[in-house]
Amino acid sequence: KDASEEEIRRAIVLANAAKFIDKLPNGLDTMVGEHGTQLSGGQKQRIAIARAILKDPRILLLDEATSALDAESEHVVQDALNNIMVNRTTIIVAHRLSTVRNADTISVLHRGQLVEQGPHAELIKYSNGAYYQLLQLQEVNARRNGTYELDPNRLSDVANRLSDVANRLSDAANRLSDAGNFVSRHSIRKLSFERSMSRHSSLGGSRRNSQTYALTEDEIEGCDDTKSGKNVLRRLLHLHKPETAILLLGCIAASANGAILPVFGLLLSSAINAFYEPPHKLRKDSVFWAEIYVILGVVSIFIIPVQHTLFNMAGGKLIERIRALSFSRVVYQDIGWFDDPLNSSGAIGARLSADAASVKSIAGDVLSLIVQSISTALVGIVIAMIANWKLAFIVLCFVPCVFAQSYAQSRLMRGFGADAKDV
Repeated sequence: KDASEEEIRRAIVLANAAKFIDKLPNGLDTMVGEHGTQLSGGQKQRIAIARAILKDPRILLLDEATSALDAESEHVVQDALNNIMVNRTTIIVAHRLSTVRNADTISVLHRGQLVEQGPHAELIKYSNGAYYQLLQLQEVNARRNGTYELDPNRLSDVANRLSDVANRLSDAANRLSDAGNFVSRHSIRKLSFERSMSRHSSLGGSRRNSQTYALTEDEIEGCDDTKSGKNVLRRLLHLHKPETAILLLGCIAASANGAILPVFGLLLSSAINAFYEPPHKLRKDSVFWAEIYVILGVVSIFIIPVQHTLFNMAGGKLIERIRALSFSRVVYQDIGWFDDPLNSSGAIGARLSADAASVKSIAGDVLSLIVQSISTALVGIVIAMIANWKLAFIVLCFVPCVFAQSYAQSRLMRGFGADAKDV
C-alpha cells in the first residue's frame, strides 16, 4: 500500500506484466473481478510475481510457480522469475524441469532422500542419473502432446538450419519466376486445373489422389461443349435411379395429361357436328357431349395434381441426394481449397442451396413438361392420321421448319444474353 507509482511500475516491468496491464481499460485501476476472474492464469501469476517484487524479500519461495500454465505463458512467467531471482535467495519447488534449468544448484529428491545435486550443465552429463532420466521423460511427453522445448544451446543450430531452408526457398522462387517469364514470352495461355478425387477404402478410411492437367482454353471449351452435354442427362438418370417407380408413375400421369388436349379437340369437333342434327337428336347428343366434357374435366383435376406431386417427390429426393454428395465432396477437400474466396462458407452454402434446386427444376419440372409434350404430339398425330392421313402428312412436312425456327430463336436469344453479360 505504501509503494510509489515508480516502484509499482518497476515491479510490473520486471514481472513482464506491463504490456497486458497497459492494454486494460483503466490500466492499474481496472477492476478484474473477485480473485482476478477476468484475468488468465499467466496474468495472475505475473501479478503475484510483481507483488513479491514490491515486498523485496531476502528469501523467495516458489512452489510450482508455472504448473498451471501453458507453454507460452510459462516462458513469459519464467522470464519474470529470472528477473526477480537476482540479488536474493530463491528456493524453487517444481516438477517442470524447465523452471529450475537456470538455478545455481538443483537438488533431486526421491522418496524423501537426496539422490543428486548440482547445476543443470553438470547433471545432464550423467546419462544414468535421475535428473537426466526425468529430463528425457518430460521431453518424450512433450513430443506426444505436440509441444517442444528447445535447449538454449541448440537455438543457434536451429537458426542456422532455418536460414539454410530460407535460402533454398528463395532460390526455388527465383527459378519459378524465370520459368514464368519464359512462358509469358512465348504467349502460351494455359490454365491449370487440380482435380481432387476422394475414394473410400475398404476399411472405412479415405484415400485421396490429386492430378494436375494443363489445358488450353480452346480445349477446355471443346470439353465443355461435348462431354458435359452428353453426360448430364446420363448422370441425372443415374442419380434418379432409386426413384424409378415414382418417375414411371409420374410419366404415366404426364402422358395422360398430355393426351387431354388433343382429345378435347376431337370432342369439340364432334360436338360441333351435333349442331347440324335434327332438334330431337341435338337435345340427346348435347346431354351426351356435356357428360363427356364433365368426365374429361374430372380426369384433368385428378391427373394434373398427381403428375406434379410425383415429379416433385422425385425432385425432392434428388435435391437431398445431390446436396449430400456435394457436401461429402466439400468435406474431403484440401485445406488450401477453402482459402479461395469462391469457396467460403457462404458461397458453399449458396451453391448447395441454389444449384441443387436448379437441377431439380431440370429433372423434375422440365422432364414432366417434356413427357407431356411428347404425349400431346403423339396423340395428336394419331388422331390426325385416323381423321385424314393426307392432310396430316402435309402438316408434318412443315414440322422441321418449326423446329428450325425454334432452334434459331433460342440461339439468337442466347447470343443476346451473352452480349448483355459482356456489357
